Amino acid sequence: MDVEPETKVMKKKILVTGSSGFIGSFLVEGGLERGFQVWAGVRKRSSRKYLQDSRIQFAELDFTDSTHLEEQLKQHRMQHGGWDYIIHCAGVTKCLDKADFEMGNYWATRLFIETLQRLNMVPERFLYLSSLSVFGPIHEKNYQSITETDVPKPDTAYGLSKLHTEEYLASLKDFPYVIFRPTGVYGPRERDYFLMAKSIRNHVDFMAGFRRQDLTFVFVKDLVQAIYLAIDKQVIRRSYFGERKIGKMLADSFNKMAEELDNTELLRSDFVNNFSHEFKTPIVSIYGFAKMLRRGHPDEEQTREYLTIIEQESGRLAEMATNVLNMTKVENQNILTNVTEYNLSEQIRRSVLLLEKKWSRKELEIACDFNEHQIFANEEMMKQVWLNLLDNAIKFTPEKGKITILIREYQKENDRPQGSVLVAIKNNGPAIKEEDRERIFNKFYQSDTSHASAGTGIGLAVVKKIVELHEGKVWVESDDRETTFWVNIPKREEE
Repeated sequence: MDVEPETKVMKKKILVTGSSGFIGSFLVEGGLERGFQVWAGVRKRSSRKYLQDSRIQFAELDFTDSTHLEEQLKQHRMQHGGWDYIIHCAGVTKCLDKADFEMGNYWATRLFIETLQRLNMVPERFLYLSSLSVFGPIHEKNYQSITETDVPKPDTAYGLSKLHTEEYLASLKDFPYVIFRPTGVYGPRERDYFLMAKSIRNHVDFMAGFRRQDLTFVFVKDLVQAIYLAIDKQVIRRSYFGERKIGKMLADSFNKMAEELDNTELLRSDFVNNFSHEFKTPIVSIYGFAKMLRRGHPDEEQTREYLTIIEQESGRLAEMATNVLNMTKVENQNILTNVTEYNLSEQIRRSVLLLEKKWSRKELEIACDFNEHQIFANEEMMKQVWLNLLDNAIKFTPEKGKITILIREYQKENDRPQGSVLVAIKNNGPAIKEEDRERIFNKFYQSDTSHASAGTGIGLAVVKKIVELHEGKVWVESDDRETTFWVNIPKREEE
């Protein structure tokens, strides 16, 4: 019996120029994630800090010397053949001399393309990273969105160099270009926009002139996704930035960033500040009272008082460490394990008892309004949910206030044929602002920036992740009378 030989599927080959830069390094990662053979186009002295993956192959390219560039491309063709796709990200954004923008963007790109044509190495698609700056500051009177029918009016040497490059690409007959015109790109590894956003969050704004200015941004991974989508959809000889299918992804991201300025780096920065503040306070207390015990001569009553404070502050440190560990544990978990059937009502009662010292100290009334309810879930993880939500309620309920816990069971529903259980934890503390109600479930976010209440902005993020792992939902409702955290989870294990 004859056996047909296995057909080896050849990976598509892609070159990303400017790979050592902020955007280029993410484009390289995007190519690897999508199964391409990726070549990182770099200069001889370029940093390779973010190009450490062993699957990356390198192509040293000199866009300033036509003879040298032709030798480099010939050598590559002999060893590996050509590339199926080229993403041309190389260029200059900062120069001392205006003429250098034209050299580094227009002439370098033209030299590259002419060499590719001469060596018969034109790829299936040549994706060029231009810039929204080719259109300049238009619509400053009515502030309407830029569209593809607008006439470009760049007012910077950088924008003009990008426009000249676009015009050159459009003049090439049958050349398979796709042009992207992103606005300001932000994300990890980028510093300029991060510093600007950080300044604005610290109430330091800056402007050029006195007219209104609208700022737009796109997250680097959204831009990468749009560029690879253009490859997947086989678009050709097109420019993108606005309302069309791929461009709309960019526009949506621009608007989102402009409205929120809420990227991961800023949240991490807040976390460092918040956590440092909360972590330092108990350490200072422990250090101070331990020093007094060692150097002073306190009587028996003072000694007990100092030791009690040291014990309490040590407990605070332990609690913070536990929250950080819990977050780390659930953050990257995508599959729910150790699911068993257990008594949810009993679990909540025990959680209340575990926090008795805290609510007794504030003389709070705890009302449990529920019968016995069974669920299928990870018991240990759900315990974290109730402890975090109850601890949060205790923290914000005023002295001699009231916390009410409800459990209600619902039978079969359209989206949950096994039925569900709804848990509500209510307190009569201060209202949560409407703009904070979604954000409080973000990692590191704290609505109380004054640090009047202890916390690091981790607990509710852990709650949300655990509930979502159980295919449930968590949300908050709040007004001047009461605040309620709702948790809805499936009642029975799905077949």
